Amino acid sequence: VEVTYGGRTLLADNLTYNEKTGRIQADGHVSITEASGETMYAQSVELDGDLSEGVIQAMSALFAEHTRLAANSAVRQNENVTELDHAVYSPCKVCSENGDKTPLWQIKALRVTHDRGKKSVSYRHAFFELGGVPIFYTPYFSHADPTVKRKSGFLVPRIGNSSDLGNFVEIPYYFALAQNYDATFTPLFLANEASVLKGEFRLRTKRGQFKIDGSGTNAKRRDSLGQRTFGKEYRNHLFAEGAYKISDVWNWGFNLQTVSDDTYLKRYDISNVDELESKVFIEAIDGRNYANIEAYHFRGLRQTDDPGQTPIIFPNADFRYYTSEPLFGGVVEARGNSLILQRTEGTDVRRLSFSTNWNRSLVSRGGQLINFFGHLRSDLYHANDLQGDPTVNTTKKDDFVARVLPTIGVDWRFPLVRQRGTVLQVIEPIAQVAISPEGGNPGTIPNEDSLGFEFDDTNLFQANKFPGIDRWEGGTRINVGVKFSVFGRGPGENSILIGQSFKLKENKKVFGPTSGLSDTQSDFVGRILLSPNEYFQLTHRFRVDHDGFSVRRNEVDLFAGTTDYNFNLGYLQLDESVTASGLGKREELYARTRLKVRHNWSFIAEGRRDLVDDEMIRASGTFRYEDECTAFDISLRRRFTRDRDIEPSTSLFFTVRLKTLG
Repeated sequence: VEVTYGGRTLLADNLTYNEKTGRIQADGHVSITEASGETMYAQSVELDGDLSEGVIQAMSALFAEHTRLAANSAVRQNENVTELDHAVYSPCKVCSENGDKTPLWQIKALRVTHDRGKKSVSYRHAFFELGGVPIFYTPYFSHADPTVKRKSGFLVPRIGNSSDLGNFVEIPYYFALAQNYDATFTPLFLANEASVLKGEFRLRTKRGQFKIDGSGTNAKRRDSLGQRTFGKEYRNHLFAEGAYKISDVWNWGFNLQTVSDDTYLKRYDISNVDELESKVFIEAIDGRNYANIEAYHFRGLRQTDDPGQTPIIFPNADFRYYTSEPLFGGVVEARGNSLILQRTEGTDVRRLSFSTNWNRSLVSRGGQLINFFGHLRSDLYHANDLQGDPTVNTTKKDDFVARVLPTIGVDWRFPLVRQRGTVLQVIEPIAQVAISPEGGNPGTIPNEDSLGFEFDDTNLFQANKFPGIDRWEGGTRINVGVKFSVFGRGPGENSILIGQSFKLKENKKVFGPTSGLSDTQSDFVGRILLSPNEYFQLTHRFRVDHDGFSVRRNEVDLFAGTTDYNFNLGYLQLDESVTASGLGKREELYARTRLKVRHNWSFIAEGRRDLVDDEMIRASGTFRYEDECTAFDISLRRRFTRDRDIEPSTSLFFTVRLKTLG
């Protein structure tokens, strides 16, 4: 028998309807399905005519996420409230693969009330059972029903021990304030330090989204060696970010990062950043055209960072405009930049830059790809306090300088394709010729935006290999290379790229002796990519000296495995000072693995080692259990480095999440 009333459907083997009382008696395989999808099962029920009130025998209910609520009997007071007698609640599977009918955890109670209107489940005289064994009793307990996605209440706590901070427990509380904004308050209680209070607020509007999070503590005062001194100090941090769409073209946003002292974030495991960046911007995006104005404030958190040398940028303005009509068959792009950079100690810079770029691409009848290009850029600089700036070569204190930088050139590619069955092979020789006047880098122009220059496969075929505006690659240069690729039936790719740059004259003043570009013949750079399928990927990027063929830069990233069994290995080797920023020699090894041990158990481990100093940087391991109703982590982490009051430490974390309870 099937009865439908107001979106509610009843199914039963037999049904009796009393016309005088308006009551329904249903027996045998009874189910009542609500419009929301929630289903209630029973052996027999007695309900009123609209199926909203009545008495249910041997009742069970199935919610979302396969969560079940069963009882000896239940009284349905109205369409929202159901009271259950001697009830059991659990989202765990009742029967496992080995035939065990006891769920991993469940809540038993003498009386349970399910309020569909308030979307809550409340218990009287409840016992929490783990593997069928009662381990906790409470006279009253409540939680949101499984259909609720957001509701105020406690979130998953984090419990552990740190050799530096002692035992700790972190208990977040979530506030579902409205549909479009919420907050989280997270106190962190520590045995060896004062408690840390953390908070987060999130807001979404029709046109934007905003987030604020911060923390604070009144901690014991310590010296630079981490030793406790007299008194206490207030330590805190505040991060905020936001983005707002003013119109279909205009947007604005901000990012704020501030902290009371350099080591606070790492000491309390809030963040591992070494530099804070605060920014406010307004931008316009209209098709391919773009404009923005932004301001920056930086703060370095390393012990060697000098606040007086850290710049404040206000403003940095950019625009990019493409003409609608071609010129001589090519695309014309106009770009502009304006920068004001100030320091409390050191060089101040003001810059105006404007450039026009022209590109025309052709495909010959034989399949050759040819791109002609021309660039014309003009820059105007005014700089103060030039003495002591390592990027300039002048005895002047202040200077006003202008320059004009023209470039013409051509790119040529000739992909040759051969197919053998399902395998596609491509050999692609590549050549680029770029011609500019020699020089173009007066000694009184500070280098602010191109210090991070590094010659590799990503900028081999760039007419100007510097990433910013302050430095320019002049002279005549020829960039050549060859790329070999193999494609199969699937989405995988295997390729090798190797190339080199040639110049008519040396340029040791612009490119340092370890840059790989200071001679007429550059170092070899390349990339090897082996990714035949989704289960394996190897990327190897390298730079080899053109004289002795010694490896200057060697970077390997390997991933192999599936979701349950995988391994990731990273290796980085920088010889001497391969970058203009002077990182020095570096060699590191990084490894991470995830192994599914058995059924729902997995093991995750990672570590990073400094091979130059032959010492570990950090290491961690996690055992994780997760099934349909429970997630449990136990993690051990070791930090080997020291930074002022942050000592090397070992931390142990426990996290348990009972799904559907929060």
